[in-house]
Amino acid sequence: MAAGIVFGHTDNSTRATRPQPNQIREIKMESQNKKILQYMRNKPITAIDALEHIGSFRLAARVKDLRDEGHEIYTEIVPTESGSRIARYSLIKEAKTQ
Repeated sequence: MAAGIVFGHTDNSTRATRPQPNQIREIKMESQNKKILQYMRNKPITAIDALEHIGSFRLAARVKDLRDEGHEIYTEIVPTESGSRIARYSLIKEAKTQ
């Protein structure tokens, strides 16, 4: 047996723990929130933009998260070429960092 390798090792204290599914969701949401905020610093965003550029299927939920953090975001309902209406979000003012 090679030096330093212990087979059948059962001490879990040295093993890295895997994040739980809810922790993964929180990390993804935080990452999406940052990407959406960055996008809105340059121009307004729609659900289509969020899906195409960020991979977020739930823009309204992410906008709520950002509002809960103190960001001021304006919602405008705009018509599409097909005649349906969608929300377009614009960043008015960023939250003050502490």
